[in-house]
Amino acid sequence: MLYTPSTTTTFSDEYDQLTTTTVMSNPTPITHIVLFKYRADISWMGFESHFASFMALKTTSLNLAGEPLIKSLRAGKNRSWESYSKGMTHGFVLEFASQEDLDYYITQEPMHAAFSKAALPLIEDSVVIDIQDGVLFGPKAEHPGLRKQEGVWRGKCHCEHVHWTARLEKAEHVLCHCSTCQKLGGGPYSCNQIIGRDELKIVKGGENVGRYRYKGASGRSSPSAIVKR
Repeated sequence: MLYTPSTTTTFSDEYDQLTTTTVMSNPTPITHIVLFKYRADISWMGFESHFASFMALKTTSLNLAGEPLIKSLRAGKNRSWESYSKGMTHGFVLEFASQEDLDYYITQEPMHAAFSKAALPLIEDSVVIDIQDGVLFGPKAEHPGLRKQEGVWRGKCHCEHVHWTARLEKAEHVLCHCSTCQKLGGGPYSCNQIIGRDELKIVKGGENVGRYRYKGASGRSSPSAIVKR
């Protein structure tokens, strides 16, 4: 049996799991922002055709029920006089009803897949970000192919050097009131789970000694520290 103390799973891991569950069960609109820097040798007619194809996705990109995936789509050329565009010349702002709709649009929807394949030779560089209105903290969305399998949880150490998966279906829960757990958790006890050694798998990283910086929920990074991990 392998003892896995609760301090291995940081608060941010638990928060990520809870937030991901909440997002998946309560769909929240997602804004998908795409910035393109086009190749200099694109013909005007070629660009117009590409632009029209992109705008057409608002009505041609459909979910499995045959309904439009894109709730709104705005696009245009950068006209800012400020010098912060990083070379991006055009922007597209797409609204989706949920993360699931956006995931399907990106990974499976055939009309978008055909558009992306045709657009690839025209684009020199791009920037893509997804936002939820007013949400400043919390985890980023997960790739659909990496989401939690039934009964399997993922976690990482505080500096995110080591990533692991654990199957908790047969886990035993233990409350420990020792002084070490009180210091580490800042409370009267810690909640731990005991699982079999074969239920834990290290998927990234390993033992290491060196400096690291960890990022808190605020987005700020800590000063470097020397620890054994």
